[in-house]
Amino acid sequence: MRGAALTEADAVKERKAGRDVVVCGQDKAANKNLARGIEQMANGKYKLCLPHYATGGQGLPHFQPDPRPPDGHCFYETKTRKSKKNP
Repeated sequence: MRGAALTEADAVKERKAGRDVVVCGQDKAANKNLARGIEQMANGKYKLCLPHYATGGQGLPHFQPDPRPPDGHCFYETKTRKSKKNP
């Protein structure tokens, strides 16, 4: 779910706290690069993950700490996979 817009610095803080963030936009490469950068600044080592099977095909690709913990993910939108607005 997409929440309020964040600055990059705020997104790093959210990730350091173990919360999820999502990078939104039309440019997949830019979204992926920004998500990678946020995860690296927040947690150092990371890994790229494709959408998890448990999401029923509706998930987003993302970066997450490697190894775990901390919790959370840095998701990013692609041309065909978009986040949902938080009501």
